Amino acid sequence: MKSRIIISRAILFTLSAAAAIAAVACTSMFEDKDFGLASFSFKGCISTKAPEGDYTVEKSMAGTLHLQSKNGNLRITLSGLTDNCSIKEGFDCRAIMEGSFIYVYVTGKELEMSANCICNVGDIVTELSGLQNDEYKLIYNYKSTHMDITQEVKFNYSSLLNKKVDFERTMYLVYD
Repeated sequence: MKSRIIISRAILFTLSAAAAIAAVACTSMFEDKDFGLASFSFKGCISTKAPEGDYTVEKSMAGTLHLQSKNGNLRITLSGLTDNCSIKEGFDCRAIMEGSFIYVYVTGKELEMSANCICNVGDIVTELSGLQNDEYKLIYNYKSTHMDITQEVKFNYSSLLNKKVDFERTMYLVYD
């Protein structure tokens, strides 16, 4: 009887772990069977600060998108962002390729509740496989409780690809 209970608990633990892994994994939706999301990572908040005083809203560079060819994959690194601390809950990502258009959606897991602080966001790295040497248009969308930024980038994919572009957003400038 004890062995049956232990085996049942082990099976339940294994199924629970598999479900948890599936819940946080990135997905890839693609037409081309070779195209896929090879990897995705982010470091979360690096530091935090509560906003103080008056502020204005302006459009400015939010960070940088860096497109590179890495081991036969397209590596897209979004760096230099500052965002609401609600991103500590993590991100979901999804990639779709339709012809020469590549859509990447990076969405914060928490979109309803914002935190009372801001943080410097660590690099968000998305790696896509299955691209051929050709011209593409990347439509990259970053969405969180406070931001919804879409950046379009035309590029020629090859093993020599190394392109950086500004990632623009609406920014809150705080004055003391």
